[in-house]
Amino acid sequence: MAELVERLLNISSAKEESANPVVVSVDDMISRAVALLAPVLAANNNRLDVKIEENCPLIAANTDMLLQVLFNLGSNANRHVKHSKIELKAAKAYTAPFVTFTMEDKGAGIPPHILDKVFERGVSGDNSSGLGLTICKEAIEAYGGHISIESKQGKGTTVNFTLPIYENPEASQ
Repeated sequence: MAELVERLLNISSAKEESANPVVVSVDDMISRAVALLAPVLAANNNRLDVKIEENCPLIAANTDMLLQVLFNLGSNANRHVKHSKIELKAAKAYTAPFVTFTMEDKGAGIPPHILDKVFERGVSGDNSSGLGLTICKEAIEAYGGHISIESKQGKGTTVNFTLPIYENPEASQ
């Protein structure tokens, strides 16, 4: 119960913290997420394949919230695959000043009747709390990003989210 309360508080605090984002290295952030996810993935004999674009730009976000997002997405994927790989990619978006992150699995997928509702509080296809994706959405949007999900039952799920590239205000003066 304490964990659920903490997650709900994190949702509301994300908007407050978004006024003061910090500069985040995508490489460092993903390395931290990989370390956090390693024991979780090992439980299902899964591995995380990471592909980060060379010279991936810095982003502006809150490191704790971004770690929570990556952990939530990795944990979700892990619940639906065994003896498999989960892919995590990061690259500069082609059309906007954002970095795009992608988490992809080849698991069970999300039932079509809840796919368009998965970011709503309490909606879950696997009897979990239904807060993880809500937290992800609130956090990403609080920093000016966007999150989307694609899934096909029996084929897997892909979650994409974007975060703005850090723009040094001193560089433009």
